[in-house]
Amino acid sequence: MGLKRAGRALAFIAACVPLMAAAKPTEHCLIPGTDVDFPPSVAGFVRVSDDDYESSSPGGGCSVRYQNSPAVWIDVYVYNPFKERVTDAPRDEQLLQLFRMTAAAISQGWARNGATVHDLHAAYEWRGGRRMEVMVATAAIETKDKNALSTYLQVWPAAGVVWKMRMTVDTKEYDDAKPRILAVADALVDLSQGEVK
Repeated sequence: MGLKRAGRALAFIAACVPLMAAAKPTEHCLIPGTDVDFPPSVAGFVRVSDDDYESSSPGGGCSVRYQNSPAVWIDVYVYNPFKERVTDAPRDEQLLQLFRMTAAAISQGWARNGATVHDLHAAYEWRGGRRMEVMVATAAIETKDKNALSTYLQVWPAAGVVWKMRMTVDTKEYDDAKPRILAVADALVDLSQGEVK
């Protein structure tokens, strides 16, 4: 099943989305497969916080927030919701299903807050210096207060776990920040492949 069907599958998959474990602030989120903490900055974005999900939910991993300006930040999650090691192949069916569930959860979360999600686009794209294939979803969000937001989701496998990059920002900020966001997306894929810069 291709990514183009992701939008149609959102309603069905939404019923299957598990609740995320409560986050606990932590001092360290290690790069999977290493004893190395995530870097203090990535492509001009500065690390501002780390959260631990693993201690309350095995497989939940951890997350790091990077910020470039008060209005533009990116959350990076590394985790393994599966019982076995994640296959380092972006077109793996299990990973594709997780990507769909994540997109559905984002849409549902906004809908619960009275927002509408539209212009959902999902595709495989190439990121990083080695041009690794990743799954990307973008969408426009209109809040109940009529604010226009843009969201970006990128999912890929590396080092036996799932890497997820997510950000949502005012659409005006998104248009200006898109080159910086894509630079971080590339840098994070490189980081997941062991290329620390």
